[in-house]
Amino acid sequence: SEAEGRDAREKAERAKLLFRELASLDDSAAYMGFNIGMSRFSGGGSTASTVDFGGLMGYQIMPRFSAEVGVDVFSYAQGHLDARYRIPFAEKYVSSSVSLGMGYIFATISENRGFTSTNIASGSMRFGPGFGLDIPLLGAHLRADLRYYMGDGSIFMGTYGILYQI
Repeated sequence: SEAEGRDAREKAERAKLLFRELASLDDSAAYMGFNIGMSRFSGGGSTASTVDFGGLMGYQIMPRFSAEVGVDVFSYAQGHLDARYRIPFAEKYVSSSVSLGMGYIFATISENRGFTSTNIASGSMRFGPGFGLDIPLLGAHLRADLRYYMGDGSIFMGTYGILYQI
């Protein structure tokens, strides 16, 4: 009937208004996160893969630019500093990002079969690109991230985790 059609249109208009209000909310500029994933590293003619656990803190400098500092623990402990450029799409919610980062190996945690710890030296630095995908979840963001660091050996990381606004 006509009354039901009018009610449905009113509900749709209220839903659109609520969606626009939620989309206009801004997150805090500072955030922190935790992730888990895999790292694949090579050096000295051999290659190995292990599980990677990480954490990071970041700050949104401008609407699309942010800086992040973090630590990844796999067979090595690696600190990293990344500059990230965010590319929003889908009504400002889902966003992709590209990054340029620097990694520094602090220490060797473990040795892998067929891959000696000297293949990638402690104290060495690496540089490389990254790609991420962020999906907001009411005060948090789900992030999938790929990073590749090159130097006197290479490290490729694929992680996923949660970022929290602080």
